[in-house]
Amino acid sequence: EFRTTEVCFANTTSTSNVELCSTPVADLSALNYTIVGTEAGTGKRQYARFDAVYYDTNLSYNEISTLYVGGVLADFDITYVPGDAFNPARIVLWVAPSTTNSITYKVLIDKFLD
Repeated sequence: EFRTTEVCFANTTSTSNVELCSTPVADLSALNYTIVGTEAGTGKRQYARFDAVYYDTNLSYNEISTLYVGGVLADFDITYVPGDAFNPARIVLWVAPSTTNSITYKVLIDKFLD
């Protein structure tokens, strides 16, 4: 198996940086994120696309595109988080919303395996 796909859903009501999705790094070589954020009732929606590559403990990513209607809803970041005795190492997609209004996120994750 080379590629798998999963989705995650989240909601924010704060401008704090929060974890949106997390992916264990075991057997992982690369990721694609497609993110759609919607602020209901305001006419605002944002679409963002990221590609990321991972090897050993090294991560590199690139924002492929961001499109929006009505204004930008959030900034995104992707980090490597080392594991410990209780949790595996993982890649985390973070979101920093621009408003305390409720924003719903839908994320499609394409995982490319070793």
